[in-house]
Amino acid sequence: MKQILLTYVHNISNAVTAFLLPERAYNEKAEPPLWVMVSKEITDIVHSWRFLILFALIIMTAVGSVIAFELQYSEITRDIKIDDKIFFLRIFTWKNSIFLMVMQYLCPVLGICLGFDAINSEQTKGTLSRVLSQPVYRDYILLSKFLAALLVVSLLFTVLMMIMFAWGLLSLGVGPTLDEFLRLLWYLFLTIVYVAFWLNIALFFSGIFRQSSASVLTCISAWLIFSVLAALPFEISSSFSLNPIFAYQQAIMILMTPELEGLLKVPIEYAGGVRPTLLPLNQNIIIAGGFITYLIAGSVALFAMSYYFFMRREIRSR
Repeated sequence: MKQILLTYVHNISNAVTAFLLPERAYNEKAEPPLWVMVSKEITDIVHSWRFLILFALIIMTAVGSVIAFELQYSEITRDIKIDDKIFFLRIFTWKNSIFLMVMQYLCPVLGICLGFDAINSEQTKGTLSRVLSQPVYRDYILLSKFLAALLVVSLLFTVLMMIMFAWGLLSLGVGPTLDEFLRLLWYLFLTIVYVAFWLNIALFFSGIFRQSSASVLTCISAWLIFSVLAALPFEISSSFSLNPIFAYQQAIMILMTPELEGLLKVPIEYAGGVRPTLLPLNQNIIIAGGFITYLIAGSVALFAMSYYFFMRREIRSR
């Protein structure tokens, strides 16, 4: 799996570099520096203890959600008919499921752990100046760290969704409809964007502060503040529309629970007994479009700020 991921990254990086930056393109016999740096960063991430611990927590959350659904299957089916058009989505959205609720708070921790010391730790160790002494572009350093973390996160959540998909299919004996499958793909995409948002926050503070302790404390403080604001009653939390946790929460609620008629009227947990007409996926995307756009635009803006400050940062050898 790791070799497949590295080969995929190699081909993509060559194609993108040759198309956008032809002056930086390399022939097939020599690996481009960006690819070498991305593969090195992927190796470091996969072998780090903090990533393995978070990976185990996310897998246990997903597996626990499916097991809990299976154990209470008879109770759930008393309220939900087997011919329900979104029956398969109940694995994620039934009223006692903890998966969506835990993921909205665990994903920021994953993004922060992957990026809070990406830049300042390299400078503290003295490796940043050594890398820049080689014939590589400075922006390759930031790009390699972001791409490596994003690819690892994408692979992690893709495998996670495949596990839940297969387990749910075997335990329930009912496969997802095309609409449910597309909604799960949208959930996967938004979750990756959500992690990238927090990854870019961590990269930004890692480039601002010279000490890893300062950057991680700032990131955790931001996460705690946004978490507290998102946990407040809706009348209060909706006033803080720039809260990424609130935006992700509402976007996922709209996409994963299409039976909810009103916009932003219930928490993300599935409200039992609500059985209005289902909205089609395209209508749900339109309703959640503002939140989706904010997460994507915010992630791009944060990366642009990280790029700007890193390119202007003074780097000296120890």
